[in-house]
Amino acid sequence: MASGIVLGGALRCRKNPSTSAQYYGTFSTGTVISVTSYNNSWYQTTWTTGSTGYVMKAYVAVSGDTVQVDGTNVNVRAGAGTGYSALYQLSSPTTATVQNMSTNWVKIKPSAYNAGWMNAEFLVKSTSGGSVYPGVTGNGHNSTVTAADIRSNTGKYWETDTSTYHPQIKQLQVKLRNYYNSTGFTDYGYLIDDGIFGNDTYQFVCLYQFYHNLTVDGKVGYYTLNSIESNYPPPI
Repeated sequence: MASGIVLGGALRCRKNPSTSAQYYGTFSTGTVISVTSYNNSWYQTTWTTGSTGYVMKAYVAVSGDTVQVDGTNVNVRAGAGTGYSALYQLSSPTTATVQNMSTNWVKIKPSAYNAGWMNAEFLVKSTSGGSVYPGVTGNGHNSTVTAADIRSNTGKYWETDTSTYHPQIKQLQVKLRNYYNSTGFTDYGYLIDDGIFGNDTYQFVCLYQFYHNLTVDGKVGYYTLNSIESNYPPPI
């Protein structure tokens, strides 16, 4: 059984290898977990209670995987911790190969540098070809996500797709509508929970961001989704 490190946010550990399956809880970014390959999309792992669980491979890096830097002038250090000296700095979209891992830290080997350690918060999983998964930029770090799954229950970013139904967007719409109903405001109309991130959903997101002193960009990024989920749990 190999070890992997979670990249990209709160990764749900599910009871079965399906995004619609129930889940035990979430592994945070930087958590090192045991993994066994299950299929092309899922790793089998062990939840904290000892139960068998499943996590999406797209958000777990193992030795030999390619990862991409998500940040500007991020320090690569001589050891796994901020107490170690900085060897050099890397910026997006630099890629590197994973050599080892420790809680919250990944030992990487970029092609043009010696190996060193980077904080897991500034790395995202890449495809075998080294290109980052397609997605959109959110208002926070780790700003890419698979377009197919939008967030895939991890990562806290959303695809701005005005024609495709996604169950996570439907959950977002319900939470936004509940928020505005609780305020007693009626000026904004009624948000239909159709699971499509259209103009109405975009407007409701912008209004939420405005009233919560967030960056008003209409994108449900790291900070916006954290705020929504804090006010209206459970997580989407």
